[in-house]
Amino acid sequence: MTADEMGEAVSRAVTRLAGHDALHLCWRTPGTDMPSFGFWHRLAPNVERAQLSACYSGREPAHPAELVRRGVLGHVVDARDRRGHRILLDNGFSGELRLLLRGPHGVWGTLALFREQGGRPFEQDDVERVARLAEPLVAASRRYVTTPSLRPSGPDLPPGVIVVGADHAVRAITPDAHAWLREIRLPGSLARPEWAAT
Repeated sequence: MTADEMGEAVSRAVTRLAGHDALHLCWRTPGTDMPSFGFWHRLAPNVERAQLSACYSGREPAHPAELVRRGVLGHVVDARDRRGHRILLDNGFSGELRLLLRGPHGVWGTLALFREQGGRPFEQDDVERVARLAEPLVAASRRYVTTPSLRPSGPDLPPGVIVVGADHAVRAITPDAHAWLREIRLPGSLARPEWAAT
């Protein structure tokens, strides 16, 4: 199953519990809280880029570590969250439901659901319904990453270099870096090297 197919499958499963227009499933390494991989469904790269920028600059009120500290299952980003809501509005969304995906060894990631402007806002009931999928999602994603071979099918690739400027724009990519980007097979709209390097 490709990353795009996995994103679509997760979206179908979640739709039964909470309707949404786009989805991002971000997996983190428990203990380090570092993102490791994810799946997207109908979410433009600029939304994720803006959210990542807010997260890494410390302006993210629904950061997983903050949700853990508050002891909550999830968070609804709406007009009460001015910074996060501005990112959503600028990209055609009115709200986001962000759910922690907890496993026995800590937080494995987050599931973010997005609704377009004009749609029904997310509510706490939506968070509680979607939370029922946390354990199955953790199990499915663990199977996803452990089923295929962890080694590339072809010969080992030489190191590649991507130079990124202070503005997060790609300045240069070596041919070997292009080969690596092809090898990791980023999903759909994220397959452009400019997005992969930011």
